[in-house]
Amino acid sequence: MRIFLDCDFCDDDFLRTEIRFVNYVRDRADAQLHVLVTRQSTGSGGNEYTFAFLGLRELAGRGDTLRTTTSGTATSDERRNAIARTLRLGLVRFVAATPLAERIEIRFTPPDSASAAASRPRDRWNFWVLRVGLNGFFNGESSYRYQSLNTNASANRTTERSKFSFEIYRNTNRERYATSDTTTFTAVRESWGSELLMVRSWGPHWSIGGYGELRHETYRNIDLRGTVLGAIEYSVFPYSESTRRLLLLRWGLGPELNRYADTTIYDRVRESRMTHRAEVEYTVTQPWGTAEISSEFKQYWHDLKKLSLDTRGEISLRLVRGLNLEIWGGYEVIRDQLYLPAEGASPEEIIARQRALATGYYYYGSIGLSYRFGSIFNNVVNPRFGN
Repeated sequence: MRIFLDCDFCDDDFLRTEIRFVNYVRDRADAQLHVLVTRQSTGSGGNEYTFAFLGLRELAGRGDTLRTTTSGTATSDERRNAIARTLRLGLVRFVAATPLAERIEIRFTPPDSASAAASRPRDRWNFWVLRVGLNGFFNGESSYRYQSLNTNASANRTTERSKFSFEIYRNTNRERYATSDTTTFTAVRESWGSELLMVRSWGPHWSIGGYGELRHETYRNIDLRGTVLGAIEYSVFPYSESTRRLLLLRWGLGPELNRYADTTIYDRVRESRMTHRAEVEYTVTQPWGTAEISSEFKQYWHDLKKLSLDTRGEISLRLVRGLNLEIWGGYEVIRDQLYLPAEGASPEEIIARQRALATGYYYYGSIGLSYRFGSIFNNVVNPRFGN
């Protein structure tokens, strides 16, 4: 049975992994069942989720509505498990009218590969997904104006055995400052480029792939940069467990070609360098909370002192009932600014951050605590005067 899951806050990968007895489609017009999931805040800070099951095609005229609530202290894992449980229950009455009903018991056992191949739905796009986007933003006041225009287009194809992704983009930011009645300063930051990623699955723990990039970026004095990397990746846990825990180790090697807009502090207008990168990514979602931590190391082979190490993460912990700790941030060690222009930056460019400046590090972060207590009953939804 084909379903269209209409939910902008659901963990789609988790649901597809946990509920495997239906086929998910991207468009309502292709579905036999439209599942519309909405949410409202409850009195004690939790959420009430409403599932509207709307029959289409041969199921037209059939429908159902289910609801479930989560407490204000529920973790991400608890919320997504509640959504999966209710979705599974709601699907049963519709699946019961299909041949799949013979395979439904207390839990679903996937058919063997031969049966799966025979029942696989026809996809005239062969897993290709295309996207184009255009986004503009502007604001201003008497002495300041800001305009931003971003465009992009992408083509992606993802299967169990391979992944292909290609994107082109262009971003332009323009700021105008009026420093006096007769003097103005206009700052423009522009970047455009393309990225290509190709990955091949190699068992439950390994993957091999290639990455290519072309980039133009005024902020970093890059007139044109070309990068090609071949890489290998090892997943400590099987990829099939990625919705709950994921620990990736990745290493890549390849050339980087640079053409600069202005002569650099190393008296270069263009150069070709060999680089390698090592990356670690860790993600876990459990009843106690969630954590996402990653670290990337990059180094140039012509001078091993030219390197960078970028570490960032986000952690959400439920310390005790009702008490939550939120931490996110990052720190980057920077020793590889080969692109810095010899002429430096003007005072206006420094103030408006139009040029990258020499630095040995970059950091950002946030930390917060929240405590929720009081009534444990949160089934009442009252939307009057908003939430």
